Amino acid sequence: MRKIVILSLMLALSIAYAGCASPAVAEGLTEHTLRVDGEERFYLVYDPDGRAAERPLVLDMHGWGGTAYEQLGASGFTAIAEEEGIIVVYPQATGEELLWGLADDVSYIEAVLDAVSADYPVDESRIYATGFSAGGFMAHYLGGALSDRIAAVASVGGLIPDPDFAALGGAVTDAADLIELALPPEPIRPVPVMMIHGTNDEVVPYAGVEPTLAVWADWNGCGEPVMDFAEEAGPPVTRYEDCADDARMILIPFDDQDGHIIPREAGGLDAPEVIWAFFSTFVLT
Repeated sequence: MRKIVILSLMLALSIAYAGCASPAVAEGLTEHTLRVDGEERFYLVYDPDGRAAERPLVLDMHGWGGTAYEQLGASGFTAIAEEEGIIVVYPQATGEELLWGLADDVSYIEAVLDAVSADYPVDESRIYATGFSAGGFMAHYLGGALSDRIAAVASVGGLIPDPDFAALGGAVTDAADLIELALPPEPIRPVPVMMIHGTNDEVVPYAGVEPTLAVWADWNGCGEPVMDFAEEAGPPVTRYEDCADDARMILIPFDDQDGHIIPREAGGLDAPEVIWAFFSTFVLT
């Protein structure tokens, strides 16, 4: 019965990737492997610009049961790379479940960053981490564990991996049976954070959003948040503007009957556009 439940949740997680078959290797897209802790690992690099000048890098991580190719097809960061000339890296989790191991995958991400920085003109002060669902959990974890390398983080349908979330429900509770949920190490500097999360999300319940923000607000030394009701539609945006070292935080909730998706609305909330607009204002010093 447990396996049936987990497979059902993995099917729900795959909704956001529907119709996004693995694309053929295109110009500027390259496949890479490297060995980490005795295991061969895979990742993709998308660099359609190809200029020699140093450029920002975005780590874009897939959800539970997804792949690097599926994230490339679903997240929308390929368009950002083409428009802005950034380098996008799509890491891939391992194992049957293709579920990020949090602390166990930090050395892999570090190795990927080292390898990409050796082969591509990466601006080391402008490396960012984002992800969907479990990939969002991993982005939050990297914000703490690699705060000396990651300038800012953003999640779509993801939370900080607080062990208290094991009882949250949805896929989070089931994932807690497979990996150890644990807060990342406290960052050595304030880290800007963006969260985009569906209010009707039943896979990664919205109830975990406020506790996630509370952890980061404490680490970033933020004052009280401000609610922004300026948007014509949808729930108010929450902004933390008064934070140490200008490490601003922002929560953008959205109403959608599916809840657990990457919003890509023409004329509305476009997650990659909003995330890049946020990332591009921060430089690691």
